[in-house]
Amino acid sequence: MNKEITVLNIEDLEDDTLLIKRALVKGGFTPEMTRVETPEALREALQQKDWDIILSDYSLPGFNGLNALTIARESTPEIPFILVSGAVGEEVAVEIMRQGARDYVMKDKLSRLPPVIERELAEAARHKEQFKDKEEKSKLEEQLRQAYKMEAIGTLAGGIAHDFNNLLTVIIGYTDMAKYGLPESSETSQCLDQVLKAGQSAKNLVKQILTFSRKSPETLSPLLPLPIIKEALKFMRASLPTTIEIREDISPDTSSIIANPTNIHQILVNLCTNAFHAMDKEKGTLTVKFYQEELTREDLIDEPDIAPGPFVHLAVSDTGSGIDKKTMARIFEPYFTTKEIGKGSGMGLSLVHGIVYGGEGFIKVESEPGHGSTFHVYFPVVEDSAAQIEEVFQGPLPGGTERILIVDDEQVIASVFQKTLSKLGYLVTTECSSERAIELFRTSPESFDLVITDQTMPQITGAELAGIILKIRPDLPVIICTGYSSILTEEMAQEIGVRQILMKPVSRSTLALTIRKAFNNHPSP
Repeated sequence: MNKEITVLNIEDLEDDTLLIKRALVKGGFTPEMTRVETPEALREALQQKDWDIILSDYSLPGFNGLNALTIARESTPEIPFILVSGAVGEEVAVEIMRQGARDYVMKDKLSRLPPVIERELAEAARHKEQFKDKEEKSKLEEQLRQAYKMEAIGTLAGGIAHDFNNLLTVIIGYTDMAKYGLPESSETSQCLDQVLKAGQSAKNLVKQILTFSRKSPETLSPLLPLPIIKEALKFMRASLPTTIEIREDISPDTSSIIANPTNIHQILVNLCTNAFHAMDKEKGTLTVKFYQEELTREDLIDEPDIAPGPFVHLAVSDTGSGIDKKTMARIFEPYFTTKEIGKGSGMGLSLVHGIVYGGEGFIKVESEPGHGSTFHVYFPVVEDSAAQIEEVFQGPLPGGTERILIVDDEQVIASVFQKTLSKLGYLVTTECSSERAIELFRTSPESFDLVITDQTMPQITGAELAGIILKIRPDLPVIICTGYSSILTEEMAQEIGVRQILMKPVSRSTLALTIRKAFNNHPSP
């Protein structure tokens, strides 16, 4: 069976091209040949398709085989270049071979050409496979480096989250207490509201860090993306240089989707950051559009697994350099980047792709070299009634007269909880040592109606403390409050007998409501 090959023949005589083609057919090839005879035609042909072999005469009108070799090597150095010519001087033959030609076949010896081509095609295939193996090895090494880096970031993030959430517990706790009893219309109360709002934003930021480093579980639930989009845009305005103009076209009439708040924030930040880099930090326009639209089966022809219906549509456009077809095919690959070393991990668009398709959405990209790019992200709409909207507790907080033991190795946090709960009527005892807390409880186990303990403490953790206490009094409600723990899960806590897990920072209302819930869900002895 004849072997099909594509041949670019640099030759000014059509008859010679026919002779070469005849020799190739006789040698077992089925050649698809294209003849060019000028430098311009050669450059154009090299851009139009992938060639298996280049055969070139030496003497050509206006240029020669050495010139042709130089042009070919500039754009496609991997394609074997063979000189097929009449008699040339020995010095010329040596020079053209030295410059990179694979072989030299004289036109009166064309029977030599098929085996030469066969050899060079085999050699090219071997080199291609070696290059592929080397490229794959480099890619795997880079992935390993990135994995180690992410592991280190995750460990660091966990430590930062614990300490930072402890600080936020103090800030939010004392702000809540300072605000208590003040008229809502007073300037002081309004100022404290801003402190609480900033504290909540900081809490969400810690969640984003933990989710990004995979140290926090990812949950998908109904949510309204509009406020998250607006918040992310504020963040980008503060992050990008003033030379970048940001244009917004945000519709207020958008519905809920199934997603994770951190993920929605990350999608917009990553797409905007990618757009900024595409504009090379110079003047440019970044346009963000967000609206709802109805997509038909025809609109989803490229997404057969997606059902027609209403979608929220996020579009991020830039006026950058655009993306060529070769790069477009790889933009969502992990660790693929066109940036310089140290300027990007190549994970931004890959993460966006994973988030979007993991949430049953899809992405479309429009781009043309020299004309910028637009990334379109679509998420299917769900019923608004299902959206989880954070409620602010209104009215007086529930209190009680029960006796509560608080255990936290941070004195300032124990003090915040003690003052907060004392104002709600509880009788509170604090202890900053888990070992002393156990001694206190063993001495008088009936003196307490509920225990609130931190998780991360020296010597004995909160989970271990809860286990010891519940062996003494299995009926006792226990709440574990933690700034961050990658070890304790809700399932593990339930197995121990813990009633609730609270993530720091804890607001006054959350603490009060959780305590009453622990009492109400626990049968009286």
